[in-house]
Amino acid sequence: MHQFSQQFDKLADILNGAHNVLLLNPEHGDGDSLGSTLAIAHHLKRQGKKHTVFSHKLTPKTYSYLPRIGHVVRHRDDLDFDSFDLIIGIDYADATMTGIHDLLKQRARTAKLVTIDHHQASETNGDLNIIHPQSAAAAEIVFALFDHHRWPIDRAIATCLLTGVLTDSGIFSNRNTTDTTLAIAARLLAAGADMNTITHSTMRNKSVATLRLWGTAFSRLQLNPATGLVTTFLTDLDMRETGADDEAASGIANFLNMLDGAKAVLVLRESGDGRVKGSFRTTGDEVDVAKLAAQFGGGGHRR
Repeated sequence: MHQFSQQFDKLADILNGAHNVLLLNPEHGDGDSLGSTLAIAHHLKRQGKKHTVFSHKLTPKTYSYLPRIGHVVRHRDDLDFDSFDLIIGIDYADATMTGIHDLLKQRARTAKLVTIDHHQASETNGDLNIIHPQSAAAAEIVFALFDHHRWPIDRAIATCLLTGVLTDSGIFSNRNTTDTTLAIAARLLAAGADMNTITHSTMRNKSVATLRLWGTAFSRLQLNPATGLVTTFLTDLDMRETGADDEAASGIANFLNMLDGAKAVLVLRESGDGRVKGSFRTTGDEVDVAKLAAQFGGGGHRR
């Protein structure tokens, strides 16, 4: 990622001048956003730099193995927002996904905003935007940042970044996986990343309640032969009856993306506040699901 050399240098200068840094995730967080922000948090801790990692409504069970996950702030009321002079938003595409988008609009002029993302539709209204849609994960960009500045990558940082690479590439099964993805993963393993713990915690951790919920979603699958779109849905009642949590619902779209003959997958779910959340997935080049999502105020990757 030599094309980002100037941005990486500028980010280092901004970090050096900052006194209090907010590292920002999308709501609930995922392996890529949490892994990437916690990797930077480890670096800031090593520098003695004051910082906070925020992930609104985070349910940390799946990622409880991540170093310092217990320090993530989950409630906006616990943030002293005006005290931050630097905000780094990672892997959130749209500010409404942060849970504090209203605060971001009102941020003080002294607070700089940096965006690091691999979503093609990412907002670019920060003071510094490092966007690389060709990356399989935001963690690839953060790794390139560390590599560019020769910042040390210890076992904890390597585990955080490999979590992002593995989860967003579907353990190298998604079409966004490149030779760069594999090379980065190899270097992170060499640095001590705990791949066994990552794969066990994120891929092989399905409970009975989770599988019951997935079974409900599978029973409602519908294929539209005209569009090639496969849909299913979950209600609040489904969540209560199965005893499943938000994490259980989040993996269904990724799993269904393996369906043969489907051009795209859409999972609809009641969010408990009168809204319905939709998650698109595709493995092909015929459909740009980010454009579809944008029609409903969403965003994300092309696939």
